Amino acid sequence: MLAQALGRAIEIPVLPDAIQRHVATASLDGLDREARFKTVSDCIRPHPPHRVVPVGKYVILVDDAITSGATFASATEACRHPG
Repeated sequence: MLAQALGRAIEIPVLPDAIQRHVATASLDGLDREARFKTVSDCIRPHPPHRVVPVGKYVILVDDAITSGATFASATEACRHPG
């Protein structure tokens, strides 16, 4: 896993299940940027055991592929606003 390799390399903890997609969405293939953002809006949230936001800490999000940035944006919002 990319995040685990990065964590080992820079000696930081990795929480591979810190966030989860709680809504099954249709494939994003063929959708334009706006449609992708609309499709994944609010579909990612913190995984229940990790609902605590690390106040005063840096968080590194790792995604293996970024096309429009829609999923990454949703993941960022889940980390910034877990409620």
